[in-house]
Formats: sequence, C-alpha cells, structure tokens
Amino acid sequence: TSNSVVVTIGSGITEVDFTDTSTQACGGQSLIIIDQAHNHAYAPIYKNDVNGDAQIEEVNLTPTLSFDRFISLPGAKQPISATYNPNSTPPTMLVEAWLKTTVNPPIGVFSVDTTCNTCPAILLPAATTGLTYMGVLGGVLEDSPNNRAFVAGDFNIGILNQPSNTFGNVVSLLPDGCTDSLSLNLVTDTMFIACGGNNKIIQAANTQTLVPKTFFPNFKFGYTDGNAFDPLTNILLLST
Repeated sequence: TSNSVVVTIGSGITEVDFTDTSTQACGGQSLIIIDQAHNHAYAPIYKNDVNGDAQIEEVNLTPTLSFDRFISLPGAKQPISATYNPNSTPPTMLVEAWLKTTVNPPIGVFSVDTTCNTCPAILLPAATTGLTYMGVLGGVLEDSPNNRAFVAGDFNIGILNQPSNTFGNVVSLLPDGCTDSLSLNLVTDTMFIACGGNNKIIQAANTQTLVPKTFFPNFKFGYTDGNAFDPLTNILLLST
C-alpha cells in the first residue's frame, strides 16, 4: 500500500518480487445503465480517482463506442448501483455509493446531470438513515411512474421521494432476506428481491409502507441470483 520497498543492494543482481494488490473495493452490485435520451451508458467501475474517491464511467454509444469521462463521487469509497431518473429537470443518473464516513448513514445517493458533460456528481441531501451496508449487495431502482426511487442496503430497503429527496420508510428483509439482486415491475409496482434461495416480493403500489412477503422459500428455484422484469410481457426473468 505504500507503493515502495526497501532493499539492500549487494554484488551482482538484486531482484525484488512482489504481488500487485489494491485496497480499493469493487462495486458490489455494479450495473450498466443506459441514458436512452442521449444514448450514453453509465457504469460503476473499480478505479478510484487521485483523491481516492469512487467513480463511475460515462461512455458515448453514438456514433461509435467511445470513452467520454470518469465522474468522481466525492466522499465515496465504492459505487454500488445506478439508475436513470427521467422525471428530474434535467434528467439525472442516480448513483448509490458506499460513503467513507464512519458514522451513519453508510450509503449516499449522488445525482449526475445527463445533459452536462462537465458537471460534477452531487451528493443528495437526503440522509439514507436506517440502511446498513458492509461492502456487498445493495442497489437502487427508479420508480418513474410514482416519481420515487427505492434505495437498498444489504438487508433493508427504503424510499427516496422525488423531487423533495426525502428518505424514509425503511423496511428490513431479515431474518432470511438480503438484496443480492432486485428488480421492479413498473406496471404493477412489484419489486422482486433475490437472496440466494430465499426470495421476497414487495407490492409497493402508491403506498409509503413497504411490506416484504416471502416468495417460494427453501430454494424452490435453486440458488437464485440476477433477475429482471420483461417490460413487454411483465414476466419475471430469474437466473438460478
């Protein structure tokens, strides 16, 4: 970690063998999010900036695939997940990140202006109090019809109300649930949460009260992981 080594040089050849490692944390639930209005992609990445802050990468998909920029997340040590918010003015990319702070909340949500390629990421004032995070799992989903986002820690989920950016209504998924992978059906407002072989659903609707319900427990589908809703048929696609 000090990027240096001290050796005593004698006669002949002095050779130093080392293993290159890093203390940076990888993105736990990294996703590639598409801004369809501008045909740009955003992805949480492994590389931190010169200040040790986490970053996401923006890639221009037209007319040819090309690197656009790295976007720093000030005060964050690891990107977790991202989602596109079409309701904000201008449209933004919401990026969930693990913060460097040693006090709660351990999770913050950054806003990235998708119309400005020089504007910095801004940490929203909403304190995601009640969310826990240990370096894995987590995720963020945009519920655009209801102008809100669901922000997940490792074993809990809360609601980020927009545009006020107030946060609350945190619900625990314990004792047998976690946020290994989660997806949202925008038509029925049904959230599906996979955690190994223990799965849960939340029928969010327009309510501010989140109630997780067990969905076929005891590894009925095997060891479940990634999932997503098909927007055309509303059918859940689940990898096992």
